[in-house]
Amino acid sequence: LNGTVTVLTDGRTYTVTTQRSGAAAPQQPATTGKYVGSVKSNKYHLPTCRYAEAIAPENRIWFSSEEEARAAGYEPCGVCKP
Repeated sequence: LNGTVTVLTDGRTYTVTTQRSGAAAPQQPATTGKYVGSVKSNKYHLPTCRYAEAIAPENRIWFSSEEEARAAGYEPCGVCKP
């Protein structure tokens, strides 16, 4: 449900009303960034790293900063050393 849910009560009974708002635009995953990781590992890489290039497109997750990658639980690759 994308909208508002309201619950009113007098202490004994309650009523629930809903009001839909416009449909939310679906969020598309990022397809570019400064660093790339795989949803199947915990490493992040420079996009030019041989290991990054081997990640299947559907498994790629992009980060705009090292801080963002680390906050998501990823560690830097030992080969490309981002």
